[in-house]
Amino acid sequence: KSQLIRAARLCSNVEDFDQERLNIEFTLLLNGYPPNFISYHFKQFFQKNNVMSLMEQLDGGVYRELHRELLMQPTRREKQKQNIALNNNQPQNTNPRDIRVYFTFDSGPMLKFPQELKKLWKKHYIDNNSTMKSVHLKIGKRSNKNLNQLLVKKKPPKTMLMPLNTVTM
Repeated sequence: KSQLIRAARLCSNVEDFDQERLNIEFTLLLNGYPPNFISYHFKQFFQKNNVMSLMEQLDGGVYRELHRELLMQPTRREKQKQNIALNNNQPQNTNPRDIRVYFTFDSGPMLKFPQELKKLWKKHYIDNNSTMKSVHLKIGKRSNKNLNQLLVKKKPPKTMLMPLNTVTM
């Protein structure tokens, strides 16, 4: 099914898709998959996408709709990135007595930012208000990414390398 999805996303016209579908089918047959298994999964793909008519007759309009629909769906990699981004946005430390402040570390005037912020925190909150004495200010630095970090694709974390929900038949 994933090969059919890939083919439908990549092929811009119905004839190319049909040729790619045949190539996938022949490859599966040559690799020892039974014809019933192949036809079952192909039929599932066409049923799931409501394009059963493409199995019997090539229709450019129906295929263009399928092509556009599959192109708009996020890929598995895009879904993984969204999940990672959602997990990163969740608060890591839920201690209500900690306030975390992050700033982008730059040279120059930002070097003294942590000391200045702590001084202001102490002056305006801790010294004047007894309820804030138990709250701790934690300051973290974030550096700007350099070109190496932006352009070099590194090995993904192990959580991304774990197999996703695999279905065995």
